[in-house]
Amino acid sequence: MENSDKAAIPSKEQQMPMLDVRFQFLKDLSFESNGHYITSELPIQQDIRVSFNVNVISFEVQNLYDVVLSCKIESMFEEQLVYVIELQYGARVMLSEHISEYERDIMLFVTTPTLLFPYVRNIVSETVCLGSYPTLLLAPFDFAALYARNKKE
Repeated sequence: MENSDKAAIPSKEQQMPMLDVRFQFLKDLSFESNGHYITSELPIQQDIRVSFNVNVISFEVQNLYDVVLSCKIESMFEEQLVYVIELQYGARVMLSEHISEYERDIMLFVTTPTLLFPYVRNIVSETVCLGSYPTLLLAPFDFAALYARNKKE
């Protein structure tokens, strides 16, 4: 009976979270518009181009990182730039000590950007609206596919 009781109590290693988000921060936000839609009387059909990138900065403190999700959105109409948004949104994270290199990479390049994405989506939506353009809601993004593609290169 003693053995089963000990098995039910998680070890200190099992109690520690693998990923601890210490805080989130807006690193950079830029919005440029040519005012095309604002001066137009008819709604325009925009071609929206979205790109993401994930950068990781390691600190001297072991297992402490800044993960920065960069997003660039260009709205085009008939090959003319309507607006462009460049956004860098980050999180300072600490990872558990006893994880493999693969688990670390997944936490930094897939899990953390996935956690940051809803905030990026909201900032983009609000910024576009403040620019007097129709609301833009970014579709969910597959950061695992981005990680796999970057790993191949």
